[in-house]
Amino acid sequence: MIPQDVNGLNTLLQSKYAKLSKKMQLIAVYIIDQPQQLATNTLASIADDIGVYPSTLVRFAQTMGFSGFTQLQKLFKVRITQTTINYSQRIVDVKKVIKDDINTSTTSIFHDIIERNIGTTKLLSEQIDPALIDKSVKMIYGASEVLVCGINRACPVVVYFNYMLNNLGIRCRIADNMSMGSPPLDHWFSDKSVLIAVTYNPYSFITTQMVKIAKQSKTKVILITDTELNPIADLADHLFIVHEAEIHTFRSLNATLCLAQTMCVSIGYNQKKTENMTLLLPPNLTSDGCYQNITPETASWKYVGFKAYKLAPQQTLTWCYPNIESCLIILSGRADITIDNQTYYNVGDRMSVFEDKKPHAVYAPNESQISIKASTTLELAIATAPSFGNHPARWIKPEQMQSETRGQGSNTRHICNILSEQDKADSLLLVEVKTPAGNWSSYPPHKHDCDNPPIESYLEEIYYHRINPSQGFVFQRVYTDDLSIDETMSVADKCVVMVPRGYHPVGVPYGYDSYYLNVMAGPKRQWIFKNHPDHVWMLKL
Repeated sequence: MIPQDVNGLNTLLQSKYAKLSKKMQLIAVYIIDQPQQLATNTLASIADDIGVYPSTLVRFAQTMGFSGFTQLQKLFKVRITQTTINYSQRIVDVKKVIKDDINTSTTSIFHDIIERNIGTTKLLSEQIDPALIDKSVKMIYGASEVLVCGINRACPVVVYFNYMLNNLGIRCRIADNMSMGSPPLDHWFSDKSVLIAVTYNPYSFITTQMVKIAKQSKTKVILITDTELNPIADLADHLFIVHEAEIHTFRSLNATLCLAQTMCVSIGYNQKKTENMTLLLPPNLTSDGCYQNITPETASWKYVGFKAYKLAPQQTLTWCYPNIESCLIILSGRADITIDNQTYYNVGDRMSVFEDKKPHAVYAPNESQISIKASTTLELAIATAPSFGNHPARWIKPEQMQSETRGQGSNTRHICNILSEQDKADSLLLVEVKTPAGNWSSYPPHKHDCDNPPIESYLEEIYYHRINPSQGFVFQRVYTDDLSIDETMSVADKCVVMVPRGYHPVGVPYGYDSYYLNVMAGPKRQWIFKNHPDHVWMLKL
């Protein structure tokens, strides 16, 4: 059956492409990649562009069921007349540089590049479905890890994605021939990760192989390419066909970068929507003893998870988290903890977080079978974050934890690093802080919401608060420079404050002592904070 429109012809070409001769494949690629030229150029001009005889084009059209090339070309001319924008005029405007009359002055090249890129950008707006972009944005935002792959001409697009996504707090890595197949990269591919692959004709072997590896691991794939005839097009979950301008035989990247920028800016706005939610979470006790339960999904962020339990003696919990590392902090009481086949007995020795003792903790990598049995009444915190299985399970004992006193006067507080940057973990950073009555902590106000080392790192954070006596409260303010977030909270015992962005100081009223457990995680395991410039002067006192 003869194709009735351009889409039907493209579908036919894809189904027949593998069995076509090399010259016929060149024609198929040109038809899909250069629909505007096919509509307006002559048979001889098109044959010259492809590098074949005009008679070969005629035979190609007949192979596809047409009476001749004119009937095939008519599909593209009909498409132009049915489009509200004048394609013919646009092509005339864009093709001002012709092979036989090239003006190579800088001014001429400058204007040629601008005109050609305006044309391809307008084509992008007509040919790309915004709904597909929106689906891709949600896929990227919901991923535990984003990998981007592309070499040669695709490199600028890959670097842009990597730069923007990391600055938006999306864990992103570049996957290339230097990292492909070497641990832990292969292990990062999972059903929770996304691969953005960018490749143009002739298609990169590295990128092709990376997409195939990703699909074997059930990783979602967003493919940006120049034709449906790309051999990995059928592996993509979301496929973007982008036509770039050809200027003095050089291909532009303007349209592709426009698409990449659209995705990244949309992710940024998607993040701002989450800031309308309350940052203060009161305890909510369930039948299994859990009274705080925060996941990246419920918090509308990407990295930090947290649970708090109060268990009766002999009560047990069992779980296994794929792709997530856990750290179990014994707030008070004792327990036996089993990680896979290793059991740690009588973990814990303090009966209150306000005792002058460091905690006990147990680290468990992703996919561990975890079981805990309370030996006494047990208060337990479980911190979680994305993991790749790089570190073994272990009992973190008090003598292995570093402690320090920060600040002076009414800014004094006492710190215990449970899981610092120097300790082995993939994502988690854990610290507990005790602040005497009448003092401030997390002060002067500081933030860590930009991936910009060595100035600042991006880390999500939660504050799990305890008050002594328990009927008391503390104050915590979370605010950004532009005050798009500005919330001051009265925080009671066992409440959690979430800090997606911004500064987050804590003030403790007279008569009550404060304890809080900080859980932090982000795209890089670095704690680099930036003090508020209005208050940094006090550090010089």
